[in-house]
Amino acid sequence: MLPGLYSDNLTSDFTIKTRTSNTYRVNFGAEQSTGKITGLEALKQAIFLMLHTERYCHEIYSWNFGTEFRKLMGTQNDSRLQIALKKAISESLIQDDRITAVQGFVFERNGKKLTVTFNVESTEGEITGTLDWWGEEGWEVVLR
Repeated sequence: MLPGLYSDNLTSDFTIKTRTSNTYRVNFGAEQSTGKITGLEALKQAIFLMLHTERYCHEIYSWNFGTEFRKLMGTQNDSRLQIALKKAISESLIQDDRITAVQGFVFERNGKKLTVTFNVESTEGEITGTLDWWGEEGWEVVLR
């Protein structure tokens, strides 16, 4: 026999708090990483890390973190690649609970390079991202 609706009259005696985005600043150049950041800058750093981390490859990250760009390496630069990149970027970023939407994708080809521009709407504000895709040679992300 399967249970029906539960009527155990339990009430929650706790509230769920949203954590702040306070995190350590990571300097990717030769400079020493110092200080903390919060808000929009912390979210930009998180997006940068998500788009530069391959999903399922690093034990330190959950399986919800990162992208699946490696499997797209060598894909012909056509509409199928555009759809796959849009899906990979969206699925990667929407995992963060601060991000509410990833939209406004614009694709521009210039020889072997494909430039993808997108907008990220979040609880912290709006961010415009640009991903330059060179196929097997890699990719680069710039956030504004």
